[in-house]
Amino acid sequence: MLTLMIAGEGRDRLHRVCDEFDLTPTAVKALLLLSAGSQTMRSLAETFRWNPSFLTGVIDLLEQRGVARRGPHPTDRRVKTVELTPVGRKLLTSVQQSLWEPPSSFDVLTTEEQERLRELLSKIADHDSELAAVLRSDTRAVASDG
Repeated sequence: MLTLMIAGEGRDRLHRVCDEFDLTPTAVKALLLLSAGSQTMRSLAETFRWNPSFLTGVIDLLEQRGVARRGPHPTDRRVKTVELTPVGRKLLTSVQQSLWEPPSSFDVLTTEEQERLRELLSKIADHDSELAAVLRSDTRAVASDG
């Protein structure tokens, strides 16, 4: 799996997507994490193991682009949360479509083989609660299920 992501077409995909949408790789990572819903600044920093001041710069960029907004936590006014705006959700959908497009090497698989591969990967994902949560929040993945 790692080879699929970092070699061949996968090697340049993230950078092509960043160029296409004028985003940094860290901004794309933040968008993907925010796809699951509002997050505290602390949880974002901990998830990525980013220095809080670095995260502030990333969120500043997303706010300047109008794709995310900071707000107060509903129960603790000392805590700031970050969420996607409607513009951000639209951008996220476009970014996901570009990132998740299968490499052309998958074309060697028949439709049945591709469906079987999807079933097997879904089975693996079902046993990883964090991965399953991200997949449930991925509107593209949900749409293809129905």
